Amino acid sequence: MPLVAHLLAAHHAAVGITPDARLWRAMARMLGFTRDRHLPQPVRAATDLAEGFAATVPWGSELSAFMTTSCLPRELVTR
Repeated sequence: MPLVAHLLAAHHAAVGITPDARLWRAMARMLGFTRDRHLPQPVRAATDLAEGFAATVPWGSELSAFMTTSCLPRELVTR
């Protein structure tokens, strides 16, 4: 539950709903959220594993292009 509250706070902050973000941040703190305990830690310091990931997985060309592009498709950008 602490991680869920933290993620809701981050979501509301990202979409600009500040009062809800503050409420969820307070809830996360009350539930005992800490970065050290709840956020995932990288397995490696470098991203060499992730860089070749999309090229080796047998997905369709659309998903492979999505995984390797640096910008979001126009349909996913908030207006």
